Amino acid sequence: MQKKRIEYIDLAKGICMFLVVMGHIQEAFASEELRDVSYVLSYFRMPLYFMLSGLFFKRYDSFRYFLTKKINHLLIPYLCFLLLGFLTFRNYPIWFLFSLFSTNMVFYTCKWLSERLGHEVILPVLCILLSVVGFYLPNGRGCTDLLTEHLYYVETSLTCIGFYYVGFFL
Repeated sequence: MQKKRIEYIDLAKGICMFLVVMGHIQEAFASEELRDVSYVLSYFRMPLYFMLSGLFFKRYDSFRYFLTKKINHLLIPYLCFLLLGFLTFRNYPIWFLFSLFSTNMVFYTCKWLSERLGHEVILPVLCILLSVVGFYLPNGRGCTDLLTEHLYYVETSLTCIGFYYVGFFL
């Protein structure tokens, strides 16, 4: 039996992808006005991406199976594109795959803790708290090593937990 796709979710994902691509190419080709629009949209496109990802959060029978699925769907593509980027001396904007993997792991842990303690309010409180902490962490300004820069998006992952939770809640 084939799963039925939800058209408006696919449309939202498409818009989100378009906004991300637009944001990455605007620096080289866009006029000053388009750069301003892209700058404003940068506050919208990644939160939308993480909210859409949260819509489809699913706990599997075990953490091991959950981890295996996330490694196969997020980490392996991340590592392949990272390697390709190093081999071709190009910087591929793939940080979001690692960040989404981290966000999934932290969210899974928060959900497990909430269920273990038996209080539904723990999940949103933890997600909001982690989002605030992530927002105020330094964002790697002192990072000069390219590999380190790509691997440590902890502050982004934590900040996005709140958006991921909103998607999960919806």
